[in-house]
Amino acid sequence: MPAYPSIWLLGKDKEVVRYKGAKRADAFLHFLSRKSRPLITEIKTGDQLNLFKTADETVFVAYLDPSDTDSRGAFERVAQKYSDEFSFGIVSDQELAQTQQNVKVPAVVGYKVIDGDVVIRKGEVGNVDEFEGWIKETSRGVIGELTLLNQQRLIDRAWPIVYLFAPTEKERQKLRKTLYKFARSYYDSLTAVTVDPHEFPDLMSKLGLDPDCASPAGAVHQLSKDRIYPYPKGQPLTPGAIQNWGMDIYNGRVKPWTPPGSAKTAEGEKEEDDNNNNNNGFIKFTNKKNKVAAGTKRKVVSMANIPGVKIKIAGRDEL
Repeated sequence: MPAYPSIWLLGKDKEVVRYKGAKRADAFLHFLSRKSRPLITEIKTGDQLNLFKTADETVFVAYLDPSDTDSRGAFERVAQKYSDEFSFGIVSDQELAQTQQNVKVPAVVGYKVIDGDVVIRKGEVGNVDEFEGWIKETSRGVIGELTLLNQQRLIDRAWPIVYLFAPTEKERQKLRKTLYKFARSYYDSLTAVTVDPHEFPDLMSKLGLDPDCASPAGAVHQLSKDRIYPYPKGQPLTPGAIQNWGMDIYNGRVKPWTPPGSAKTAEGEKEEDDNNNNNNGFIKFTNKKNKVAAGTKRKVVSMANIPGVKIKIAGRDEL
């Protein structure tokens, strides 16, 4: 039985596809355009290339030698997996590839229209799993949007997730604009997403927020210790206010939210804090961009039906 409300794409002699992207008109139109194109668009001219770079919110173009069938095959396998989200193209003309700044064949370039970013992966596509990992990380927006397609991917990234809730696209767009520079500064060490509470109706309460409170609202889930910090009710979601709140968390002045009926005790929380040098394992908010410490290990996160709920992690803590 399908979930409601939902959008499905029905085409004659084609697979029925459910739309799981952001509930925005432009995002849905990009989805329709994506599905009307081949899995891989063969780009032969400069005009075609310029148009294709902005044909979707996230576009990946492989610049490959025609004889490099291994790279092409790996690129096609990953494109098949992510065809519902991104657009993929190939440039095989060496002269056309040479017109692109900083691109030397072989390479794959990610064009992110919303953030204005161009990310270049040099060399052959190589290992499919490594290339898929690059696709997932490159496609992540400075402030993304939580969708049915990306929710587990963001959890698997294993850095603290900043959830920004607002019921309308206008309000979410305002949040993205207000917090863009802040989120850009912490892009490598935080995962920031806006959330439509109608799309994820249970998530606010599971993050310690009142679903009926005035919007916008926010919360941070520190995945390494499964700790949740609801943003103070009534406090503005501005870079300065968030930074001060983050410092309070880092210095132990703000305690994590404990779900009703949780087995955690204040004594247990204190012991865990003592074992982690009283910094809560949380990112220290400064005015400078955070750096990832040498020797840091990625964490493996268990599957979860709803992001931000009962996540188990093994590995390192955040700085």
